[in-house]
Amino acid sequence: MKIIPKIFICLFLITGYSQAITSLLVQRTISPQEQQILKIDPLTGNSETIATITELSGGTSSIAVDEPNSRCFIFGYDLQSNHRLYIVNVSTGAMISNPVNFQESISDPYYNSADGMIYAQNGVTSNVQQVLKIDPATGSTTVVAILTGVSGGTTSLTVDQVGKRCFFFGYDTLSMQKIFVIDLQNDAVLNAFALNIRGCLDDPFYNPSDRMIYAQTVISVNEQAIYKIDPSSGKSVFVSSLTEHNGSTSALTVDPVNHLCYLSGYDSESNHNLFIIDLITGTLMAITPLSVQENFGDPVLMGNDIIKSGNSVFVNVNVFPNPSTGLFLISSTTFIPGEIKLEVFDAIGEKVYTQTGEFSDFPQINLSALRSGEYFIRFSGNNDAYTKKVLVIN
Repeated sequence: MKIIPKIFICLFLITGYSQAITSLLVQRTISPQEQQILKIDPLTGNSETIATITELSGGTSSIAVDEPNSRCFIFGYDLQSNHRLYIVNVSTGAMISNPVNFQESISDPYYNSADGMIYAQNGVTSNVQQVLKIDPATGSTTVVAILTGVSGGTTSLTVDQVGKRCFFFGYDTLSMQKIFVIDLQNDAVLNAFALNIRGCLDDPFYNPSDRMIYAQTVISVNEQAIYKIDPSSGKSVFVSSLTEHNGSTSALTVDPVNHLCYLSGYDSESNHNLFIIDLITGTLMAITPLSVQENFGDPVLMGNDIIKSGNSVFVNVNVFPNPSTGLFLISSTTFIPGEIKLEVFDAIGEKVYTQTGEFSDFPQINLSALRSGEYFIRFSGNNDAYTKKVLVIN
């Protein structure tokens, strides 16, 4: 297990890592009738209030984000117990609300930019779960799928926008934890795979970069673990564990471009922190103290389009042809000074190749001895790091 001791954490805080321009959006309950939406800088931990919604009880513990249109969505009940969807302009804080024709609580919504709909979960009974589709323009709600004999092992679902699927975790009547794969085009359950993970999985996140689902589970009162799950088989792989961590916010979110995971929680001194993990290596890259000490809802990543042109000098590195039989040429459109480390990891995070030297020392890399599959080439140096995904076909 990749348990990170405290002294190791301090070393990583000194050496640093490359942080692209991005933000996390979260929801916070101020009072039984007041909610806030905060924007958090993961590099500094500083937060600013985007919007305050009064006369609203928090029906969900998170928000959904429509990044291309700079909007976020939050569900809740007004003072007359009417279920409403609040639509907030992230840039200006302006908001409107629509009534929702569904009076039961909606858990952890996910906005799907592919069809402009919000998907969410509802627990009908202790062993019946629903997957819902909500039109944010009208508040109209339809049932996509009904899962019988399933208790809600998690409080959310996640969506594969390209594959038009959603994934839901829960327990069957034999107390077996499963992942349910739902076809969003035909509103049908495609598959259900048994999982070999003990304990409930919290707040899964589908990563389009490697087509894997990442989720968190509680090992003990001060230890959390992150797993990677293949939605095509249910096979899970341990990614990392965090000690001295109390998972009070119980959620993570993933930066699919830089292969980073953000997880919030409290350390043994009750300090609220943001933990940043490299998903390729399972390494804890940094701990950022948060200016918000109260609990908040599940974080959602903003700025993913900006990440693609981020601050890392390695963003200008070209690895080609891709895919290839294993021989990749490496070049850069800008000069990269100093000693560079080049590492290659397979799909489950095992290191299969490493080389150190000046950037000009490795104009090419030969991975033809490796079996076909996805690999991640990581460049690091000068307190900077960046990862490129390549495909070997041989």
